[in-house]
Amino acid sequence: MELTMAKAFRKKLMLALSGCFCLVLSACSFGDNEKTILDAAALFEQKSESFELIRDTYSGPFLAFKRVPDRDPSAVTKEEEAFIRNLRRQVPVEYIDLFPFGRTGKDEIDVILWRYGMDDRWTVVSLIYTEASLPATEEDAVVGSFDNCDIRTLEWIEERKPKGPVAAFCRLNANWYAFQSVS
Repeated sequence: MELTMAKAFRKKLMLALSGCFCLVLSACSFGDNEKTILDAAALFEQKSESFELIRDTYSGPFLAFKRVPDRDPSAVTKEEEAFIRNLRRQVPVEYIDLFPFGRTGKDEIDVILWRYGMDDRWTVVSLIYTEASLPATEEDAVVGSFDNCDIRTLEWIEERKPKGPVAAFCRLNANWYAFQSVS
């Protein structure tokens, strides 16, 4: 009797452990649920008013780097906390970086949507507002800038990923770009 109870317990334990293993595997990123520059472009198209609200709220000019929400929880204002909470109800924003675009006197806003990866290989997908125009170029082996967000942009990234770090921008309108980097 004791032996069969032990077997039954062991069987239930193995079933529970295998269920946990499957749950862990399903939470891992294996390609099907990885977001890309095209997902960012589609999100912008669907929710452009949410992203324009970011620029309206943080109109610049930016004199130094700022992150919303701030990395230091004690430095987050109630207004920023409310803004990011409301924004996250509309779009999947991890954080927003605000900073001057080099020494041009123009502003840049990076809206980080998704980050994923393992070990030293990470992908970042974001939307970028910039007052500076980024010229289209596919010649650079590491950074590509495209006038349109289409499958060509994603193929360009995928083709270069195995060789090392790569980043691409694609234009959404006069000031907004979708962006993806793989480091």
